[in-house]
Amino acid sequence: MSTTVATSNAYLLMRDELVARMSARERRLIYGRFSGLSQGELAEQEGITQPSVSKALRGSAAAALMDGVAQLREVGA
Repeated sequence: MSTTVATSNAYLLMRDELVARMSARERRLIYGRFSGLSQGELAEQEGITQPSVSKALRGSAAAALMDGVAQLREVGA
């Protein structure tokens, strides 16, 4: 198995574990960020403030998920 495939598989397993621990709101917020929505747009959709979106994303391992996707994109480029 190539290093790229092994790394990708490890990331996907960790991603699944992290997402399973998130609340429904946290999953919607991370999906929105992956879809290109701003924190302000997400706040409006959820009926909360932008700082609340920021706090929810920081506390939900969203940054780690987004960093992982960015690194996988670099490997695939």
